[in-house]
Amino acid sequence: MSRCGLDHDVDAHVQGVLLWEMHHGCRAWAGMTQSQIIHAVAICKQRLTFARELSDSQAVVAYFHLADTCLVRHAISGPARVEPS
Repeated sequence: MSRCGLDHDVDAHVQGVLLWEMHHGCRAWAGMTQSQIIHAVAICKQRLTFARELSDSQAVVAYFHLADTCLVRHAISGPARVEPS
């Protein structure tokens, strides 16, 4: 993977996208080309956001926290890395 310039931070971001897709039941960035998605995320700093249901469930709160942590972008380091707890 290092030959492609990809690393664990990209893996974490992809995990966040998958969590978003599972929650919403649709493809992330639907209708956009790969270059449009890259421009939106890398240049315009856009990110997926969750339509949150009101819930006090610890599982729901933990799900959103994990997904948000995966999707957070940092200007220098790229997507946030999530360490297993």
